[in-house]
Amino acid sequence: MQFLQNTKQKLFTSLLIFLKAGSTPHKLSVALTLGIIIGIIPLLGTTTLLCAIAAFVFGLNMPALQLVNYLIFPLQLLLYIPFFSIGSKVFTSVPLPGSFEEVGLMMDKDVLGTIQHFWFANLQAIGAWLILSIPLYFILYFLFLRIIQKISLKRQFDKLFYII
Repeated sequence: MQFLQNTKQKLFTSLLIFLKAGSTPHKLSVALTLGIIIGIIPLLGTTTLLCAIAAFVFGLNMPALQLVNYLIFPLQLLLYIPFFSIGSKVFTSVPLPGSFEEVGLMMDKDVLGTIQHFWFANLQAIGAWLILSIPLYFILYFLFLRIIQKISLKRQFDKLFYII
């Protein structure tokens, strides 16, 4: 019985450490910002892994990072086509076809050429994302940092007021 109690306590303590990891205002701001930046990358199916790697490498709060990543998913879908469009304009390439029929005709004509065209288009979309994400990172980071610091100061003031 004591073994079970100790195991529960260790599990609970480990969970608390995991949830509080990277919870300084700076690291929390970075986690929230990267959750958004990585969450909108025009590369479907990769954001969870990329966020986990970022949290591990930079010692960030994994739950906060992944939560923001999951919440931002609809925005990733909305920005997918605009990133392709911006990428084709920035890197001056042939724009993507506008309909499924055009894609079908491209596939009938040249399957490997179509795959190559879309592969390059996706790389250009990622390039557009990278260009836009750099200024967006700084804007979001300082916004989140300011909000978190204000919340932190308010909590400290409330604790002080409660003690008095």
